[in-house]
Amino acid sequence: MPVPTHIFNPPFNIVRSSYVVFGVTDLARSRAFYADTLG
Repeated sequence: MPVPTHIFNPPFNIVRSSYVVFGVTDLARSRAFYADTLG
């Protein structure tokens, strides 16, 4: 999977996020990815 390029001036501004839902097909792989990426 290619690494996406960064957009340093996006057309939106996220102030905060308290709840996000992701639908995944491989829970173990998704948990490992987010644990390694976000900590």
